[in-house]
Amino acid sequence: MPAPFPQASVVIPVHNREQLVVDAISSVRQTTVDVEIIVVDDGSDDHTARIVGDMALRDPSVRLLRQPRSGPAAARNAGVASARGEFLSFADSDDLCAPGKLERQICKLEDHPELVAVVGAVAGFKSLDGQGNPLCDPEHPRRHNAALQAATFRTERFRGYGELAREMRFAEDVDYFLRLLEADAPLLLEPEIACMYRFHEHNMTRRLDERNQGYVRAYARSLARRRQAGRSGPLRSFFNQVIQRDMIIGG
Repeated sequence: MPAPFPQASVVIPVHNREQLVVDAISSVRQTTVDVEIIVVDDGSDDHTARIVGDMALRDPSVRLLRQPRSGPAAARNAGVASARGEFLSFADSDDLCAPGKLERQICKLEDHPELVAVVGAVAGFKSLDGQGNPLCDPEHPRRHNAALQAATFRTERFRGYGELAREMRFAEDVDYFLRLLEADAPLLLEPEIACMYRFHEHNMTRRLDERNQGYVRAYARSLARRRQAGRSGPLRSFFNQVIQRDMIIGG
């Protein structure tokens, strides 16, 4: 008898995160949602694949996909292509999914069938308390950013806006959200924290030159698309804002 389709799929791209990936997967597991966790190993040369593979043997909700080193966008694309859930979310291998995120965001998507996604806030942390819970860093309070890991999408709607740009090693999530904003896709912005971003010495975002070049490239791509479409007005963006209550933009 075939296994039932999960309600949600969570895609986790990973490269050399043997020390942190278990925490990321465990944070997604803390849910009442019927979820499949698709971990895409992007050419790791440490013990990441073995650790995740062992977890998958013990827990059928965890699936491991492996590919040669191709970058985070390609890894996320592979996970999305494999996803079977009606709803789609993401997690980064060094971050934590906030408790209740999936239940809450799926409920809002079900209440508003016109929505493409629900987007929550991101808050930063550097350490954990004695129970393993992240301690919010006052230097990095909650903000709404173009972070895929803070959102839950309808899977087919996500696919309908195209793949993430494989050629972008940084800011592919900014590029994707800009495409949604250009299309006036209806998004619900919620004030709750959906993702806890872990600050550590190996954050990709510490590579400031590459990060900033990625942002510039994402905005340049958006401007080119808008010029080609004859759209001259500014986009309504939620990037780096604080949202105080549920609000719908687009549509």
